[in-house]
Amino acid sequence: MRENDNSHDKLIGSLAVLKSDLIESDFISSYIPFVATVLLEASHQEDAVKIDYICKKFEELFGFTIEHAPMITILNKCVKKGLVERRKNAIYSVNAEKCKECCISEQKLEMKKKCYNDVIKKLVSYYESQFSIILSENEAEKYLLAFLNENSSGILIVKFSYSESDMHTPKQHFYIISLFVKECYKNDYSTFMMIQDLATAYLLSSALAYTEFDEKTQSDAFKNLIIYIDTPLLIRILGLNGNELQAAALALLEQMKSLQAKFRIFAHTYDELVLILKDCKRWIEDDKYDTFHASMALRNFVERKFTKADIQEYIDTLEEKIKHYMIQIDDEDYYAGKYYKSQIDDKLIEEGIINIYKANSQEFDPKKKESTIGYDVKSVSAILKLWNRKKARTYRQIKYVLVTTNSTLAYVTRSCLKGENPNRENDIFPCITDVYLGTNIWLGTPVNKIEDFSQKKLLADCMSLIEPSEKLLQTLQTSIEKAFLDSTITEGQYHLLKQKAFTNNYIMNKTLGDETRFTDKIAEELLQEIESEITDPYKKQIETLSQSYAEVAASREGLLAQVDKKKREEEENIRKRKEKDIMLSATAEKKIKRFTDVLFAGLLIPVASFICAISSVLPFSDKINSIILVISATMTLLLGLSVTVLKINLCNIRENLEKWYFKKQKMKEYKKLLDDNLTNESK
Repeated sequence: MRENDNSHDKLIGSLAVLKSDLIESDFISSYIPFVATVLLEASHQEDAVKIDYICKKFEELFGFTIEHAPMITILNKCVKKGLVERRKNAIYSVNAEKCKECCISEQKLEMKKKCYNDVIKKLVSYYESQFSIILSENEAEKYLLAFLNENSSGILIVKFSYSESDMHTPKQHFYIISLFVKECYKNDYSTFMMIQDLATAYLLSSALAYTEFDEKTQSDAFKNLIIYIDTPLLIRILGLNGNELQAAALALLEQMKSLQAKFRIFAHTYDELVLILKDCKRWIEDDKYDTFHASMALRNFVERKFTKADIQEYIDTLEEKIKHYMIQIDDEDYYAGKYYKSQIDDKLIEEGIINIYKANSQEFDPKKKESTIGYDVKSVSAILKLWNRKKARTYRQIKYVLVTTNSTLAYVTRSCLKGENPNRENDIFPCITDVYLGTNIWLGTPVNKIEDFSQKKLLADCMSLIEPSEKLLQTLQTSIEKAFLDSTITEGQYHLLKQKAFTNNYIMNKTLGDETRFTDKIAEELLQEIESEITDPYKKQIETLSQSYAEVAASREGLLAQVDKKKREEEENIRKRKEKDIMLSATAEKKIKRFTDVLFAGLLIPVASFICAISSVLPFSDKINSIILVISATMTLLLGLSVTVLKINLCNIRENLEKWYFKKQKMKEYKKLLDDNLTNESK
């Protein structure tokens, strides 16, 4: 079926209603209002309807399909509520009045759908702003629902078609939506919660998978198990694959505890994990660190900036870390003692694993995975030995099970152990996935716990889609090796690509998570981006420093200009002061010279001449005249000496007089300047 333009709107509205106010204590009953709506519409045409018509009408009204068997389960509940009566040949008569009481109105569906319009608009905007991809709102709805459908554990059947003109694959859309969900979780939590509600509704659809048992019976079948945890799941529990995957794994552990489960790991599982950690320690500070061959744990340690010493400390405390999660280590030797006689054909398990891996990937090399396959074989073999060929109808009766995140390993135990598994007919297998176990446990879980788990599972699903696949790793590695052998890239660029290819999601953003869209050109672009990422900060730093230097140089030039101007002004002032001092000094010299000339010509000569002239005509006695003459002669002599001293500048007397006069004039100037400043300040 090719969906019409309205089918996605209907499905979003239907899921929103399912999640919001119609969830009851048993999940299958949550679908009764939907079926009641179908029955009410059918009753307008005829009183009795066939189940095939109900299934078809259900898809038409609500945008998704419920198959024949689960629809019978829902109708059986409708019979108990009096909505229908069962007749022969899968025909039901409708009680329209009862159906009216619990049906869903079209207005309610429309209202719920409109609540999600903003989410769709934000998704459309994210596509355009982050990846320059233009989508219509209807396309965005389709891809969001397809993403949730891909990662749900239910059997809610929704058929999605993809236009041949679409430039991007579903896998690429799922990668983009995973980034969008994580972005919402960090920065737009209300939008994330609305997406989570849709995801929770998908999880609730798991209840439709069971027709013979109710939810409680189904979950009870998994009570009191002794669960052996496989290495990949143990790594998630310890947080070595990131916080999101750890949160989902721990939530599943809590759900198992509610069913009184006990947790163990085999001794060889512990040994395998220690070897993984030692390998991380060996490479963590190695210059030849290679992201292609690095485990998720090693990448996690690198991201967290662990050192060799940090990893050694982690190894030393590993047993305590495992026991912290109530997981015990089983040191039993399943190849000796009481288990010696109950030997399992390990070769059959090994061949099954290798054949499945080869079918999935032509590049698969059994030698590279030899140790991992060996540990998987030991784990499955040990579970079968613990069963001891006992027959059971439920996992609770068989008691022991291996839980893994490796769906290939679980598939092998379902398909390749026909002779070794006595419980195959009852769908009891020695190894099951965490998703399969979780699905069965959810059925007997309170709604609030399902919502908590739904959030963690949604983030874990996003994290898984954001990580590069094994095939993408191999494709990129082959491209880099080829470029190096062809001398297209240098040895330095070769090592740079191998170390940095997955930093900052370079390769995932280029391929949008789809290895089929990888080309050799992408490897070249990847190298350019990595080199730019390394050099750009230095370029920006150089530009910043250059700009700062230019600003400092300009500021320095300005300061130098100011200093130069100030210096010239000071020099001019000094020159003027010197000129003024020279003028004052010259004035002082002239004043003293004039004083000396006046003293000599205007006083000494006239006095001496006057004394000589009057000495002969004085009216006194000779004695008095002599005294007067002596005194006059002495004064004339002293005056003459003074004039002579000043003339010849004896003992710098004249020079000192000039300085005294110079200082006196300077003091007058300073006093005048001070008076002028005070006058200006007062104004």
